[in-house]
Amino acid sequence: MLHPDSLPTFIVELIGSSGFSAQSLNLLVDDYRPQPIRSAQRRLGFQIIFLLILVAAAIVIGLERRTARLVRQASQLQTARLAMYGDVLDASNSNQPPEIRLVAELRRLRQTRQQPVGDLQIEDCTPLLADLLSHWPDDVFMQAESISVTPTTISVRGTAPASDDVQRFADAVKQFRAQSWRLEQPQVNAGRDAVQAHCNGQGSRLLRSGGAP
Repeated sequence: MLHPDSLPTFIVELIGSSGFSAQSLNLLVDDYRPQPIRSAQRRLGFQIIFLLILVAAAIVIGLERRTARLVRQASQLQTARLAMYGDVLDASNSNQPPEIRLVAELRRLRQTRQQPVGDLQIEDCTPLLADLLSHWPDDVFMQAESISVTPTTISVRGTAPASDDVQRFADAVKQFRAQSWRLEQPQVNAGRDAVQAHCNGQGSRLLRSGGAP
C-alpha cells in the first residue's frame, strides 16, 4: 500500500485526536490497487449481482403466482356463471350465447305473465285452442314442444326443419282471429339439425290496453 507518512496540519486540526492514522490510507487506485482490495471489491460486485438476480427471480415468481391465481379465479367464476345459466335455462341445441338466451327467456316470461291470483277469472280456452289448431297448416312440418293458451296470450314453441317452414307456419297462423288477435314475428334459433321457433300472440284485451297488464 502507498500511504503518506503523516497527515497535513489542517486535517489534523479538523479531525483532532480521533486516532485516525495516515498509515490506514491507500493512495493506489485502478491497476495499482493491492490484490486484497481488488479481490474484496470483486467479491462485493458478485454479491450485489447475485442479490439482484435473487430479487428479480422473486419478483417474477410472485407475478407468475399472482397471474395463475387470477386465471384460476376467472375460470371458477366462468364455471359458476355457466352453471347458473344451466340451472335457469332449459337444455337447447341453440348456438346463441347463454346471455342472449336468458334475455330472450326473460322477455318471454314478461310477455306471458298473468294477472295476480286474486284477479284471475276461470275462462274456458278450449275454443281458442281448437281455433288455433284449425289454422295449423297441414303442409308444414312443425313439431310442437309446448302450446300455452290463455284468454289474452298464445305461445307456441316448436321445431321445424328450416326457417322457411317456420315462416310458412307463421303466415298460416296469422289468419287466426285476425280482427282481435295480433301474432308477432316468430323468434328463430337455428340449431345443428333443426330450427327452434317461438311464436307469441296477444288477444283483444291486451291490444285495447296497449300491452301486458
